[in-house]
Amino acid sequence: MQRYAVRPDSSGYTVMDLDKGGPATLGGMTQSGLSKADAEHTAAVLNGDTPVPEPQLVLPRR
Repeated sequence: MQRYAVRPDSSGYTVMDLDKGGPATLGGMTQSGLSKADAEHTAAVLNGDTPVPEPQLVLPRR
C-alpha cells in the first residue's frame, strides 16, 4: 500500500498522507490546492514511484 494519495479538494487537489490522515507537507508547505498533474507527480515522487533527477550545475560560458 502506498503512503500518499491524491484527493480532490475545494481549490484543486491535495496530496494526502494516509499514515497521518491529513494533507502531506513538503518543505513545510501543505500540498493542497494543486493542479491534478502536480498532485499526481508529487504523490508519485513521495511514494518512490518516480526518481528525482540529480540537480545539474550549469556554469556560464566564458
